[in-house]
Amino acid sequence: MITTLLKSIWKREFLRHLSFSLTGTAAGQFIVLLGTLLPVMSLYDAGAIGDYGIFFSISLILALVATGRYEMVIPIAGDERTASALVPLAGGLGVCTAVLTTIVLAVWTPPWLAELGWAIWLLPIQIVLGSWANTLRLWLSCRSRFDRIAFAEIARAATMIGLQWGLASQFDSGPVGLVVGFTGGWAMYVVVTGCGSGALASWQGWGDSRRAAVMYSHNLFLLLSQSINACSAYAPIFFFRGMFSEAVAGFFFITLTFLYKPLAFLGQSVQQVFFPVAARQVAQGGQCGRLFNQVVAGLFLAGICIFLPISVLAPWLLEWVSTIVDDEPGKWSGAGAMITVLAPFCIVKLLSSVVVGMWIIAGRQAWDVAWQVIFLAAVLGGLSVGWSSGDPMASVWGYAITTTIAFAINLACCWFFARGHGHRVATAPAG
Repeated sequence: MITTLLKSIWKREFLRHLSFSLTGTAAGQFIVLLGTLLPVMSLYDAGAIGDYGIFFSISLILALVATGRYEMVIPIAGDERTASALVPLAGGLGVCTAVLTTIVLAVWTPPWLAELGWAIWLLPIQIVLGSWANTLRLWLSCRSRFDRIAFAEIARAATMIGLQWGLASQFDSGPVGLVVGFTGGWAMYVVVTGCGSGALASWQGWGDSRRAAVMYSHNLFLLLSQSINACSAYAPIFFFRGMFSEAVAGFFFITLTFLYKPLAFLGQSVQQVFFPVAARQVAQGGQCGRLFNQVVAGLFLAGICIFLPISVLAPWLLEWVSTIVDDEPGKWSGAGAMITVLAPFCIVKLLSSVVVGMWIIAGRQAWDVAWQVIFLAAVLGGLSVGWSSGDPMASVWGYAITTTIAFAINLACCWFFARGHGHRVATAPAG
């Protein structure tokens, strides 16, 4: 029976690619989660993790917007030459952003990064690594090299946790060890995905990249929308750091680690297969409604089976981990309470995150900006609930409810696009 099932999976393109993606993502996220639960949470306190969370958030936001989001249209590029031209375009913009960041840091050091000392100069390096990692991942995904992506994710996670564990004593269990490990992990990812990828094989110079930039100039709407989205995603860490303390920010970062690992396991692995397959189906038949419905239905059931147990078991698990590593039992109780509240709401977030690429496939990046503004307003509005009362948990509840409403709106819009409605007709520049 198992042999028959494996043969059936191998014959179906979507399931075959998904199996590679799930394997690599699952292994990588398991390494990070296990490493966070045992060595990281035992060697570092909530304050150090909170400071690391600020660096983590800033670097991911800047790496996300640094590319101009030109890497997102690689899977829907009309030909190999155009797709190849988008790679150095996105990566080169990432390098330019890193240079500008270096200049800013030379003039002004943000006070919330002051604890990092010399490690603050890893921020421009991380921006370059993050921008190239995003670009190479999408290049490989649209060439069905999910095996390479899977291996890169495992190597990244193992390198990051290994360095964070090994450097804890050298940097007095401060945030520097966490930051160095984080940057080292992404350096490993870029090396694995970049070597032998053939990303520049069809590139014929910056003239090609300039033409690709003009052809997808409407993608700048995506840059705006994704900039807003990135700020919305990490706003809670800045909010809890500014309104409460480093420790509360650390609790929320641990909460993100617990919840985003299964989200990444299912969401990222399915999304990087769904996006190119859906783009192909829309290009060939004008819609991908059946694929959309199948993916959403399967993920809904998976989300129930994963996030409801997490909501119930997380506080007990954190207390148990604290006990076995000889920490005080209540050390991470704040994170446990946050996970209990947020976990059930992650089901809708999971569905929304997988199909969000439909905005790009439909060519409606401008419409996406409007939804991202709504989402940012939902995030800030939800967080502000606990501002006046001084209660972090009130902010957590407000954040959970308002963002779930916004994710439901996004899901409905993507379903509309998947059925073939509301698509923008792309036009190539003359000449």
